[in-house]
Amino acid sequence: MKKHKKTIVILFPILCFIVIWGISLARCEILTLIHGNDFSNQAMYESNTMIGDMEYIKILDYTENYARIYYVSEDKSLGSIIEFSKIDDKWMYSKWADALWSTSGNADRVIWPYWWHVIYFWF
Repeated sequence: MKKHKKTIVILFPILCFIVIWGISLARCEILTLIHGNDFSNQAMYESNTMIGDMEYIKILDYTENYARIYYVSEDKSLGSIIEFSKIDDKWMYSKWADALWSTSGNADRVIWPYWWHVIYFWF
């Protein structure tokens, strides 16, 4: 009986983490499926950032007038968060919020729920 109780105590926090992470990933994936086309236009961010060509995007937060987008550059050499605001029914670049990771070594942060992407700058 004590062995089962110990196993439950060990596995419960791991299970909670996996459930919370899974829900967070699902939320970002759903937002990306629904609103991704609005932000996949390279001209929207290219003139204001150093990202260059993008490989993919993930929408982290989205409201009617604000969006926080996770951009991953081509060849997975840079991961950045860029914020957009809606002005006159058009999404406009607001600010480059953060460079999370980079193969050039100038950034080393992680982002929830895509924390494992930090491995891109190691390889």
